[in-house]
Amino acid sequence: GLHDDLRLAKERAREKLEAVHPNGVNGQAENGELLFQQLRNLSPKALQEDYMVDGTWDLEALKVDFELVSRMNPEELLRELQRFSPGAVKEDYFDEATLEWDMEGLQEDLQLSRAQHPQSVFG
Repeated sequence: GLHDDLRLAKERAREKLEAVHPNGVNGQAENGELLFQQLRNLSPKALQEDYMVDGTWDLEALKVDFELVSRMNPEELLRELQRFSPGAVKEDYFDEATLEWDMEGLQEDLQLSRAQHPQSVFG
């Protein structure tokens, strides 16, 4: 379930972080900036201050969020949304003319639906 996905994402992020920085914080500022830019490309509403702790990058949080956001499949997100909101349809989030998904709208609606149905998130 979601809990296992989060645990796996954290483990993968930690492994990737260790591969990039086997000695710890060497290059932390450059790596944090690069990761944050990659995250912003996928999630434009990401805020730098959410990933800074006492003026340094929280690389673990960046890695975990990047891993989660980069794995998002719009079809899977839509199916999850439809569990909470059966009236949600692909046409609401997919533009046939441009062949692009409205990922921001899909993610926002899914977050709202999860908040309205908290008992269903892990079950």
